[in-house]
Amino acid sequence: MRYTAFIFATTLMVSLSGCRSSGPPPRTAPATGFRLTVYDSPGDAAKRSVGVVVHTVSAGAISVDYGSRLGGTVIAAPDATGVREGSVNLIVNLTVPAGGGDAELATLVSTRSDGSHGGSGLTEKVPGNSTLTGIFTFTAKNGDYPLDTPLEIARINGKPVTLTVGKPTK
Repeated sequence: MRYTAFIFATTLMVSLSGCRSSGPPPRTAPATGFRLTVYDSPGDAAKRSVGVVVHTVSAGAISVDYGSRLGGTVIAAPDATGVREGSVNLIVNLTVPAGGGDAELATLVSTRSDGSHGGSGLTEKVPGNSTLTGIFTFTAKNGDYPLDTPLEIARINGKPVTLTVGKPTK
C-alpha cells in the first residue's frame, strides 16, 4: 500500500510540474546562413569568459578578427542530420597594477570544431584606471545570420571583435 501511494504521489508531482530537459539545444541550422547560440559566463571585475556556438549546413570556416586575425578553424564534416558545428570562446582578463601605471588587458580566442581548432592571444596596455566593464562588451545575440558577412560579437577597447562564418577571411 505504501509503495503504491509513493508511486502515485511521484507520478502526480512529475505530471503537474512537467519533465523538462536542460540539455544543450538541438543541432539545427537554417537552410542558408548559420545559427548562432550565445553563452555568457559572467566572471568578476578582472576576468570574463563568453562563447558562441555556430550551426550551419554549409562547408567553410569560422574566423574571428580583432584588428588582425585572432583565430580561425575549418568547420567539421556534417553530422547525420547534415548540420556542422563550431564554437568560439573568448576570455578577457584585466590586470591593474597595485602601484599605479598602465593596466594590462589579455584576450584569448579559441575556435573549435570536431577535429580542428585554432586560436591566439593578445595583450595590450590600457589606462590604469580602466575597468573590465568599461573595456569589454559582449554584443553577440542568438539568431540566424548570413554567411560571409562579418558579425560583431564583442567590443574591446571600443574596437569590434567580428565573427565570419563561410570562406576563410584571411
